Amino acid sequence: MWQKIRSMWAYAHDNFLHDYDYFHIAGDDAYVVVDNMKAYLQGEQIKRLLNGYIDNISRVSYEQAKRWENLEKDQQRPLLLGVPLKKGNILFPQGGGGYTLNREAVRLIGVEGGPLYTILADHEDSREDVFISSLLSEVGTFVSDTRDDTGAFRYIPYRPYDRARGMAKYHKKYNMPARNGMDLFSKETVALHLKNMDKKTTMDEVIYSTYDILSGKCDAAIF
Repeated sequence: MWQKIRSMWAYAHDNFLHDYDYFHIAGDDAYVVVDNMKAYLQGEQIKRLLNGYIDNISRVSYEQAKRWENLEKDQQRPLLLGVPLKKGNILFPQGGGGYTLNREAVRLIGVEGGPLYTILADHEDSREDVFISSLLSEVGTFVSDTRDDTGAFRYIPYRPYDRARGMAKYHKKYNMPARNGMDLFSKETVALHLKNMDKKTTMDEVIYSTYDILSGKCDAAIF
């Protein structure tokens, strides 16, 4: 998995770096709410991050991340966006629903002689989300807090109904304000993971039932 993802990032860097502002990567069992993603990436939270704001998640690695607080003219801050999880001392964006890099983050890892070619270059493992964080940490970039203004998650690593209880533990583990049940999940959801979806369930059912949950129309999914 890592070598496949590593090759994809190299290809994106070499062929599309100047065509897009943001790059989102996910498996074929993820669903991306494109309108919400576009609104989020153009919104005030991202503007603050681009201007050097260090959120509570990135502040865990403040000694390395603080370089972005005082940006030089025309300098862009690299961003790694997703739902942060922790493995050892590494904060990484859980890969279920995918994660997003801006152009500068892709440029920094993909430049000739950059981390994409010097770190874990021959490694074979499925933990690509952990490894991409390792590469980006070499250039002072760490996964940001992407929750909405209410503290609900925009990037969802599981099907919402299945993992509401499990995600509650996440808030306690990382000392975040607790939310209960479906309130954990943002109405501005950007991406979610459809892992283990019943084969008899259609994609329309998944999308509409998830929309109903996130819109507060019901408290249980049909998938």
